[in-house]
Amino acid sequence: MTEKIQEVLSYEKTKQVWRSNPNSIEWIEANKLNFLLFGISLNKSAKCECIEDLFFALKRDNIINKITEKMEKEFFLKKGVLVQSFNHDAISEHSTDAECLNALNANPGIIKFFDKVPDWFKDGKKKKPVVKKVVAPK
Repeated sequence: MTEKIQEVLSYEKTKQVWRSNPNSIEWIEANKLNFLLFGISLNKSAKCECIEDLFFALKRDNIINKITEKMEKEFFLKKGVLVQSFNHDAISEHSTDAECLNALNANPGIIKFFDKVPDWFKDGKKKKPVVKKVVAPK
């Protein structure tokens, strides 16, 4: 993902050349990234500021961090559900994985409110397994 973001950011200096050409490689790649990150395509209108919006978002660490977190999310509460208990903080479909995991560890019965949980959690583990990188010997 980081490589794709850097690639599209490299097109910013020449956006005046390709912004009105939806068939250009730059526009196509920017559109793909915009759709991947935000779920919508860039507008093909010549006066649209959506390309500027994309570049603005790509330069904001907080936006990229939120998008990355959302893409890596493993716990999915059912839409519109708010789970409250004395044992944990309230959680909703917008809660982080850590918040969902804390709530599930405190009250396993709330699993019925989830659409999806990761396999490692289903296997009875209470913490996400740590994956160690194996470095090949030289």
